[in-house]
Amino acid sequence: MHRVLFPTVAIVLGALLAPPPLRAQSDDADLGRLMEAARGRQVPTAPAPTDPDLIALTDQLTRIAETQDGDALIALADTEIKLSFGGAYGLAAFREMIAEPWFWPEFETVLAGGGLLVTDWAEGRGAVFPVVFQLWPADLDPFEYYYGFRSGAVLRATPAVDASILWEGIEGRVLARGPYLTRFPGLYEEGWYHVCLAEAGCGFARTDEVRSPLDWRAIFIQSAEGGPWVLKTFIAGD
Repeated sequence: MHRVLFPTVAIVLGALLAPPPLRAQSDDADLGRLMEAARGRQVPTAPAPTDPDLIALTDQLTRIAETQDGDALIALADTEIKLSFGGAYGLAAFREMIAEPWFWPEFETVLAGGGLLVTDWAEGRGAVFPVVFQLWPADLDPFEYYYGFRSGAVLRATPAVDASILWEGIEGRVLARGPYLTRFPGLYEEGWYHVCLAEAGCGFARTDEVRSPLDWRAIFIQSAEGGPWVLKTFIAGD
């Protein structure tokens, strides 16, 4: 059955589900610079968590995702949970978001990126999923790069699943964003990104195998060690 969102929530979610925010690239020389800066670069990772509170939170979230228990997730959320940079916030909007068919697969992907404990925030201890968002290298503009996140992801010569492979195994690789909005209009809607590696040139990768570092993330706050975790933010973009 088709769900009808509150108008404000529907507008905001529609914007969030569009392609990640982009900045215009000036020319091929600029693209070449971005490619070279990412040559051989891997996405940042974090060691397996050892903090018992973070481990317990991760286990709890995994169970919630496996059972798609929206009520349990709502119970963790702050009453003013932030869901966008444009006005969507609060539990009613979050409940509407959870009811959308894209939510649980996306939430599982966020969790699969691992959680990072942050101990120097003024609000208390933080837990950030996925770790890539918190650890993204400062010298790589997150608007200009994607990264391969799914096992078996490859770079193809054309946007087709049977196209020749330019580079095997882009999982974990930093990928320069190609100028697909101008050169390949409609590419994202067809399920592809135009991305580039210094070692292989530009090609195409599936949108379900590549993510932006500014993609969806979940941020929890724990006011004191041993206390409850509160989901403060579930958001994409910048």
